[in-house]
Amino acid sequence: MTELYSIQSKITLPSSIIKKNPGISPLAQQKLYNFFTEHIDEIDTLIPVYPNDTNAFEEYKNLIDIIGRTISYYPPQLNASRAILLINWMSGKPLSYLIRKSYESYKRNHYNKKLPAVIREVMENVESFVRYQFAKDSSCYIDILRYVLEINNKQELMESIPQLNLWLEFGVSQKTHLSLLALGLSRNTVLELTKYIISTKKSKDECLEWLRSLDLDELELSPIIIDDIKKVL
Repeated sequence: MTELYSIQSKITLPSSIIKKNPGISPLAQQKLYNFFTEHIDEIDTLIPVYPNDTNAFEEYKNLIDIIGRTISYYPPQLNASRAILLINWMSGKPLSYLIRKSYESYKRNHYNKKLPAVIREVMENVESFVRYQFAKDSSCYIDILRYVLEINNKQELMESIPQLNLWLEFGVSQKTHLSLLALGLSRNTVLELTKYIISTKKSKDECLEWLRSLDLDELELSPIIIDDIKKVL
């Protein structure tokens, strides 16, 4: 009982945040809160950036490092490769691209890893790390970040917090991509359509209107992609 009271006395975060992230230790969440508080003067630099940001690699390597030292545990030696994986995935790169880059990296560093093993590894990393572990941990990160901004009267910065959970779930980050996904298209179809669409800020309705204007027979799309589009239309 004394130990429980001792733990509770160290937690200053609202119970609503603690309960919203049940898979993460309350003490670990408090540790991240303390980190934000200690860096309040530079907290704007701790807001996740778009994956196409010029400094995205350093930003996401740092984000992974912070999460890995507070609310979770990530092997530091994997921070760089995981940052690259996150950026490529959220930028809308197809799985074939992720696999090819990983395989080339192994060859460049003289690791004799067979292609089937690399394929399995990349698929596993996307599902278990990107879309599950990091998605869960970064969601907690943003919950606490929002709270810190709110209590420190920095609400204007809250508008710059991105929809990181959607980027991680669907593997795209541009508004147009998310709008196309919201219509019910698959990720593969959305990535194929990016060859033909210029604007990155179309709403769901604007995307639907654009799809209706297409002459699908004139586009170099596979029958599977065309069927996917026709289901939406």
